[in-house]
Amino acid sequence: AVHPDWRGRGVAAAMLRKVLECLEAAAVERLAGRVATVAIRTVRVQTLHDRDSAAWALYERHGFRLRRHLPRYYPPAGTTGDGDGPVKPPAGAAARDGVELVLQRKPAG
Repeated sequence: AVHPDWRGRGVAAAMLRKVLECLEAAAVERLAGRVATVAIRTVRVQTLHDRDSAAWALYERHGFRLRRHLPRYYPPAGTTGDGDGPVKPPAGAAARDGVELVLQRKPAG
């Protein structure tokens, strides 16, 4: 997340580009003792933001597309989940829906 005072200045876009760049740099495959660079073809992002949010717009500008909806995936506001799939909210609290966005890249060549 970007502090409200810094929103709209390209900070989130710069962070996302850096994350994608670091993923590419770290993508190596070790085969028979050799190290070879491997192209990242798929990047997934899960978020609870609505389609009209600035976060979703940022992901779409960078090529991410909706893959699937995640019903009751996130814990109710003010609570935490175990980070392992759909949550079991406390009595009287509703879990929040999320979405999974995916960036697909074509293989080089």
